[in-house]
Amino acid sequence: NYREHNEVKRHNLLGTAGYGYSSGRVFVELQDFYEDLNTPGALLTSEASDNPRQSLPVYAGDYTKTWQTVGRLGLKQDIGSHWLFEGEYTNRDEQNESITSYRTFIDTNVYRIDRDRKELTPRFLGFYDNRFGEMQFTLGYDYFDVDYRSQYGTSNPSTVKQKTDGFYAQGVIPFYTGWSVTLGGRHANWDNDYVYAGSSGNKEDTVNVGTLGLAYRPTEAWRLFARADQNYRFPTTDEFTWVSSGNELETQEGVSYELGTEWSVSGNRAKVLVYQLNQDNEIGYDPNAPFNPIGSTGANVNFDKTARTGLIIEGDHQLASNFRVAGVYNYINARFTEGPYSGNTIPGVPRDSFKVMTDYDFARAWHWFFEGNYVGRQFLSGDFDNAQGWQGGYTVINTSLDYRWRGLKIAARINNLFDKEYAEIRAWDQTFGPVVYPSPGRNYWLTASYNF
Repeated sequence: NYREHNEVKRHNLLGTAGYGYSSGRVFVELQDFYEDLNTPGALLTSEASDNPRQSLPVYAGDYTKTWQTVGRLGLKQDIGSHWLFEGEYTNRDEQNESITSYRTFIDTNVYRIDRDRKELTPRFLGFYDNRFGEMQFTLGYDYFDVDYRSQYGTSNPSTVKQKTDGFYAQGVIPFYTGWSVTLGGRHANWDNDYVYAGSSGNKEDTVNVGTLGLAYRPTEAWRLFARADQNYRFPTTDEFTWVSSGNELETQEGVSYELGTEWSVSGNRAKVLVYQLNQDNEIGYDPNAPFNPIGSTGANVNFDKTARTGLIIEGDHQLASNFRVAGVYNYINARFTEGPYSGNTIPGVPRDSFKVMTDYDFARAWHWFFEGNYVGRQFLSGDFDNAQGWQGGYTVINTSLDYRWRGLKIAARINNLFDKEYAEIRAWDQTFGPVVYPSPGRNYWLTASYNF
């Protein structure tokens, strides 16, 4: 790999078998994944400028290992002429162990996580015609059951038994020529029996959210739309246990508003969307929060109220039957609207980004791909005071060439074609100042795959 002490060993075995019949399809999917990754740690900006590949001696024993097995069973079944049933059951078993040292000391304690996650996601899809078009209905239920255990060294383990379930319904109903309305709602429950940081108890929550949308299609090519969505996010088991001593995470809730237009003709497509997202109790990571479960800094927190105002512009143009160009631009003004950081920009969120892609097929079996990625300025993660100023953006170019013959695909790829020195992860450390995790320089990949 690009950096010293960043070697990786990995295997990923995935198998899928399915059987289709006149009224549906059933499938089973099995996956076995293992990764052993040496972790090179963060560098001061001066160290990264001197040699971005280096890893300090204090991190020589750091690593992360992950074992994961996944089994998934799914069914699609027609029910009469108007309804379709889809459902999946997934069992995901994961173990993780890691050692993470700090600049001031070498850590030899292993942090272990065991997680068993079961998911059940059935839903019914209905289709009916009215005089203005096709009505679409969705009725569903989600159930997630997680058994979680983490332990640092020989300290007391943290355990969480987390259950989340929810019912939801949505309808898309044409009501006049060219016009349709979207109505939806969800009821969700969250329940945790936990033991961590020397305490035990139960924490639960119930949330109800809705959605309302309006769309107008003046012609076959154009679509105009407006939408309002309430949203929520329950803390995950990892987030729930990795908090400062005495803290408990609350449910993140918010509302978003969207206004946009889409155009599509003969494989060419364009979209413009403006939005406003307001959040209460946004869940995020504060690298300077004190006294996490292993006694150091860095913990998950609920932020004061935040807001994001954004613009998305997308385009996809077929220049020729074998040559396509696509691009997407994102602008985000992310800020705190209450609390001690009110008016400040949320750190770690780029102000804007842009991606352009090209696909070119030639000589029947050959395919060329080009990708340019620009990420704009942002504040260092953890710099909630915005005291360190804007950090500059960067542009990275990737390209690949592949050959395809029947089920065989051989591909050569170059990432970071012009060997740009940059860091996707940049943070503010109250003790050491700005720290970075340098991203890879120019690197090469040669892969072969075969689809049976």
